[in-house]
Order: sequence, then C-alpha cells, then structure tokens
Amino acid sequence: MTEPLAIAFVWHMHQPYYKSSRAGTFDMPWVRLHALKDYLDMVELLSHYPALHQTFNLVPSLVEQLGDYAGGHFSDLYWDMTLKPAEELDPSERAFVVDLMCERSWHPRAQRYPRYLELARRKESCSEGVDACAAAFSHADIRDLQVWFTLAWFDPEYLRSGALAELVERGRDYTEDDKTYLAAAQADILAKVLPAYRDAEARGQVELSTSPYFHPILPLLINTDVARVARGDIALPPRRFAHPEDAREQVRRAIDSHADVFGSRPRGMWCSEQSVGEDVIGLLAENGIEWTISDESILGRSLGVDITRNDQGHVQVPDLLYRPYRLEREGRRLDIIFRDHTLSDLLGFTYQSWAPRDAAANLVWRLREARKNLANTRGPHLVTIALDGENAWEYYQEDGREFLALLYESLAADPGFRCVTVSEFLAEIPPPRELPWLHSGSWINADFSTWIGDPAHSRAWEHLHRARDV
Repeated sequence: MTEPLAIAFVWHMHQPYYKSSRAGTFDMPWVRLHALKDYLDMVELLSHYPALHQTFNLVPSLVEQLGDYAGGHFSDLYWDMTLKPAEELDPSERAFVVDLMCERSWHPRAQRYPRYLELARRKESCSEGVDACAAAFSHADIRDLQVWFTLAWFDPEYLRSGALAELVERGRDYTEDDKTYLAAAQADILAKVLPAYRDAEARGQVELSTSPYFHPILPLLINTDVARVARGDIALPPRRFAHPEDAREQVRRAIDSHADVFGSRPRGMWCSEQSVGEDVIGLLAENGIEWTISDESILGRSLGVDITRNDQGHVQVPDLLYRPYRLEREGRRLDIIFRDHTLSDLLGFTYQSWAPRDAAANLVWRLREARKNLANTRGPHLVTIALDGENAWEYYQEDGREFLALLYESLAADPGFRCVTVSEFLAEIPPPRELPWLHSGSWINADFSTWIGDPAHSRAWEHLHRARDV
C-alpha cells in the first residue's frame, strides 16, 4: 500500500448506573471521580493534536449521570460523606470514611501522596475491626482522608497549578473550607465534560457513537438460546429469556437520548461488551445505525479461520483483519469493523508497566510493521484500536498523559499514518467485502460465558424473568 495507513482509535466510556431508582442517590462515586480523571482529560488532550481524529463511544447511562452532576441537582453518598464536617460524623459515618475512602497502600493513588499513604497504612495495620480503627483516627486524620479521597482522583494536570496544587503541596491539616473549595473544583470539571465532547464533534475532530441505553448484552436480551452458537454445550437457564422488544427499546432510547444531548443522531453503536450476532444486525440497521464494532475473535469465527500472529504478535494475514466489512440483510445494510485485540490489550493492560516513551515507541513500531505487511494488498485498510477509555489509565504514570502525548506526537508527525473517525473512513471508502454470516459472541472469548452458563447465572436469569413478568 502506498497511501497512509488509517487508524481508528475508539474509546469506550462507560460506568454502570449508580443512581438508586428508589432514593435518586448516587450510591457509588465512580462516574464523578472518573470525570475528574478521565472523561474531560481524554478529549482535552486530543484537542492539542488537531490532525488526529478519534471516535468516543459514550454509553447513554453514563451520559445521563454526567448530566445529573453537571446540573448540580443530585445526591451522592460519597460526596456527602466528604463534605460533612469531621467533628459532626457519627461513629458509623467515621467508619464509612475510614473503610471506604482509604485507598489500598499499594495503589498508585496512595503511593503518589505521602499523607494519603500514611493514612492507608494506618488503616491496614488495624487489627480490631473498622469501628475501632475509625475511633483511633483523630478529627484531623478524618478530614485529611475526606480531602485525599477526592483530591487523589484529579487528573495530575489539574494538580500542577492554582489552589489544587497548593492543597497537594500542603498535604495535610486540611480545613472545612478546603473541602468546600474541592467541591467547587469538582463541580467546575463536571460542568465541562459533555460540552467538551459536543465541541470536539462540532469541529470535526471527534465522532461520538453510542451503546444500548443501560448497557445490556443485546443478543442475550433478544434470546438467551443464542449462547449456544458459540458454545454448544453451555448450560442454559431452565426458562429461555427472549425479549427482542426490550432490546429494541434499549437501542431506540439510546439513539433518542444521544440526539437530545449532542444535537444529532449517532451513526455508530458499540454493542455492550462488543456483543454482536445475526440477531443484532437488523435491529441496528432498522434504527438508522450505520456501523458497529466487535473483536477480531468474532471475525475469525464468522469467517471460519484463525486470526494468527507471529512470534512478535503481528497479524499474519493482516488483509483479513484490517478492513471494514458489509453486512447486508433483507434489504438493509450495516458496516462492521473489528478491533486488533493484541494492540488494544497492550494499551489496556501491558503498557501501564512500561516507561511512557518505550510504550509509545513500541505501539508506533507495531503500526509501522502492520503497514509494511499490507504493502502488497489492496485496500481499504483500517487498523482499529478499541478499549475502555477510562479504566486503562489507572496504573500508568501520570494517568497515561505522558504516554498519550508521546504517542499522539509520533502519529501526527508520521505521514505514513492518518488517524480517522470510523464514519469518515467508511464515507470515503465503503467496504467492498461482504460478511455473509456474523458469529454471535462478545469480545471476551467470542462467547457469552461471562453472563450465562453456570448455576449462579441461571438463578440470576430466573430472577430477571420474574421481574420482567411483573
């Protein structure tokens, strides 16, 4: 190939729905805390490299929760426990703070800050239970813990200057006013997240795709019997769960809410856990979805071949994997791309233990090798790297910022690459190859065994059955 190699980064932004349907309270803080660390930072960093285009997949249940936080009308259990004056916490609330706001001592968030590490080690050294441990913490200890639980989650870039940097430098002996400031700093970031994605899409650098609203495993929602396509011996629940109307509603609600929040209907849909199959094609196509995405293992099962690699991890028949495919069924069409599992997992699990410069150089080298290996094949070719966009950075140095900056600089400077959104690539070069059959499975082992096939899951499906019947 003589043209630049197209690369599609697809970042999947998702958190479960943490808001209690009964009380309306956020029972867990992870949407809020990942917003401080990942959601805004990822799209802000990309803005420094305008030639690089990427796709962000925003799950509607996450977007809804981000909207609640941005509007300021919410109740968050952990937020409340950090803001309540340390002297006014009752024994059970003190135990909550010590038990659930002390990071593990080996975690980078504790290792990075001496006072937080000190408090974490004190908790771990307690042998008389959390209540006794909490009673041994002074009011000043509790207050410092309330601050550090949130402060340690901020992206390092936000901690380099201003009042947040002063809090980090001081390290301890925080005041109630410090906690109030920290709440305001959070609110400021939370209000910026969704507008930042809207702006990035408006300037053409980012495509926003969606997922079924509450992140269900779509093929299983349509019919649990589909699990036998991947594993003929799997133990299915006694009663089949089959509600394609619910799957249709999840897709419809996702598209409608995406349009309401971002101003246009999404072209792409990342089915939860990249779970696809024949039953999904028509459902997406009839709702105007133009493309979806799954794992290379699904492609291999669909074609009846193994996607093999050499001893360096390079795909041995790259022309099979590095291209989009057409799915034409009953007069409708859906395009599909398949991620490079190895490259995606390198970012998600391996490079976090490498020096950032070495990790970025290794990925660029792998992409150059892919381009060489495609030299004698006809395009269009697209290397897809797709993974969770928030969880990946937990153990990287500086939350992955240095690695991503080095990677983006290298890709932007190399004329042999062009980073594209999925839709702009498909619009330029529609897939010439059709895929006559799409295997039913997920990006985990190309099957559904994570969610079905054992006694515990069978009981869970039965409970879901009963709830659905009611």
